[in-house]
Amino acid sequence: MLAATADLEVERYFFESKSDQFLSSEAYRQDIPLIEQKHLPRRSVDELARLKMLADRLNREEDGDQGGFVLRWKRGKPSVGNASEHGR
Repeated sequence: MLAATADLEVERYFFESKSDQFLSSEAYRQDIPLIEQKHLPRRSVDELARLKMLADRLNREEDGDQGGFVLRWKRGKPSVGNASEHGR
């Protein structure tokens, strides 16, 4: 893993998909580029709530389309003087 080459390890990871992924995907299927999607008709409150619930479920199942990693030093945080030892 890339983090290991920098003497880091994954402390935790998370998924953070939003309902926008579904709206953008539908627009792409209609050949509408992202820059033009702000002009699309508004969705109903019920549909937006349904899409939010779907994104939340995918995040819980670790199947979302966006996420992040929290990394930490393997041997504790180096001092500024030792940063070169850690590939920085």
